[in-house]
Amino acid sequence: MKAAKTHQYEHDDEEMNAMNADETSQSINKSSHNPYSSVYYCAQCNIQKRDRSTYHCPDCDVCIEKYDHHCVFFSKCIGGGNICAFWTTIGMVFSIFIGFGALVIFDAVLR
Repeated sequence: MKAAKTHQYEHDDEEMNAMNADETSQSINKSSHNPYSSVYYCAQCNIQKRDRSTYHCPDCDVCIEKYDHHCVFFSKCIGGGNICAFWTTIGMVFSIFIGFGALVIFDAVLR
């Protein structure tokens, strides 16, 4: 009985090694970029990029389409999917600061 189970586990190990070898060869093929091809792969993630504006953020460890920057205040990458929300938030915060500044100046003038 034990010999049969050991043999089964050895067979599973061989299958896993073969699958890992296939994955390694695929990732090597992906990371080697053909300069005449329009398909790009991330060197860190090995995922296919849609275009050259996709960038791998070292802080988040993910690829971001139309990457702009990594915001330390939001702790997120700012890119194509959230750039409008980012600028809206910045505009609202700026408006609040201007509004409170105007109130402080108005209060100082009245006293």
